[in-house]
Amino acid sequence: MRGFAYAQQGSGIRLSDRRHVDIVCEVVAPGWDVPIRHRCTDLSTRGMWLHTSFPLGVGEVVVICMEPRGWRLGELMVFARVERRAPHGGPGRPRGMGLGFLDLRGYEREEIARLLRREVGPPKMHWDELAARLVAA
Repeated sequence: MRGFAYAQQGSGIRLSDRRHVDIVCEVVAPGWDVPIRHRCTDLSTRGMWLHTSFPLGVGEVVVICMEPRGWRLGELMVFARVERRAPHGGPGRPRGMGLGFLDLRGYEREEIARLLRREVGPPKMHWDELAARLVAA
C-alpha cells in the first residue's frame, strides 16, 4: 500500500498531526434533549479528543458545534463518529472519547490546518519516536 494514507484501527498510526488545544464545544447526541458542553483537548484535521466522564459507545454519531479562537468561518458544525473511548482515565490517558469527522468540507479542513500551524506546541508523538529523536541528538 505504498503511497496511500492507510492505518488499521487500533494500530496507533496517525494519519495527520494533532495538537493539544483547549476548546469548549457543544455536542449533540441521539437521545439527548439539549447540547452538552465538552472540552476538546486534542484537534487534528481528521478528528478530535473530547474530555468527558461519560464517553459514548464506539460507532455512535454526534454533532459538534464550536468556534475555536482564530477561526474565521463562523461556527463550525460537523458530524463525527466515536472512534475510540476511554471510560477510565490513567496516567497520561485522560477519560473521554476520540471522534472522527464525517462531513468536514475541504475549506473547513484547511482552516483547521491553519489553526494548528499557529499553535506553539509541537505535535504529539509516541514515546518510541521521542526516544529515537533524543538518542539521535
